[in-house]
Amino acid sequence: MTLIKRMITTLSSATLLVGAAGCSTSYTEDEVEVLNSHGKPLVKVFTFHTHQLVSDYTDRLAHDLVSDYRGAEWDSPLVITKFNALQGESYSDVQLGLLVSESLVGQIQKYQIPVVVGYTNSKDELTDKAKYILYGVLVENERGYEVNARILDSTTQVIVSSATTIIPKYVVESL
Repeated sequence: MTLIKRMITTLSSATLLVGAAGCSTSYTEDEVEVLNSHGKPLVKVFTFHTHQLVSDYTDRLAHDLVSDYRGAEWDSPLVITKFNALQGESYSDVQLGLLVSESLVGQIQKYQIPVVVGYTNSKDELTDKAKYILYGVLVENERGYEVNARILDSTTQVIVSSATTIIPKYVVESL
């Protein structure tokens, strides 16, 4: 058998054995050891570690916002505000909101759109800086954080673009 077939067979066997009656697992940081009902090791499987970042998700969000844009030319800079949590303001929510906003600054600029950072609650202050305002909310759920983003034309109050993404819980917990 080829190496790939052997690996698939080993992993499939380990998966079946974990679900079998009388088996248990013990976890370490780097591996999972599958034991039989007598406590003897059957197989060791190395755990999967992800290296995804919040910026991987905001990159997709920026792309969706720009591709969904229903306006004319960008005749004014875009103000990016801090994303707020819908259910409250814990430290991790504030941190994630700032991280999403900061990440979007660089990613929106990749599309040749002039960007202004606007971390204020004053609408007048924001509209003085630019015609378009990017704002959003974070909604925590069992899968992670849903990020809802909108670009508002402040002169007409029309939403000219919107996009949504979910940042998985394991990505947020690794911050």
